[in-house]
Amino acid sequence: MELDATTESGVFYDRVCRAVCTLTSMRRAALLLYDPTYGAVIPIGSHGVDPDLFARFEGTLDETPIARRALEQDRVVEVNGSLEGQVPPRYARLADTEAITCTPIAAARRWLGVILADREGEPIELDDAERETMLTLGRLAALTDRKSVV
Repeated sequence: MELDATTESGVFYDRVCRAVCTLTSMRRAALLLYDPTYGAVIPIGSHGVDPDLFARFEGTLDETPIARRALEQDRVVEVNGSLEGQVPPRYARLADTEAITCTPIAAARRWLGVILADREGEPIELDDAERETMLTLGRLAALTDRKSVV
């Protein structure tokens, strides 16, 4: 029986998202990786996210300032309040939250994607341990280059 490498990588990224939610106070997480063919990030893994909403995720850095900040600053960024101007307008109200975090997925100065996570609408104030855990999981995701798996 031949294994589906794409499914295997999706399972891995689902586990990274589950770890974000298990090891921190986040309840939902979505992992998006940049697809050079498509020219935007696409959903690769999730935990606790509505599958219909997750399937529609996509975006570019130009329309997602929270992702650009997380990648440029190489740190976990949190936003509380309106998501307008932080995520693409088509998602600002869809996510049913006004507080999110964005974890960079980057390695060797290559920006590969982000992990967006939330507490299902509750305000977010991360402590240093949560930030470090999320950043470490983002680095783990970056070290697993899905192109080598597919």
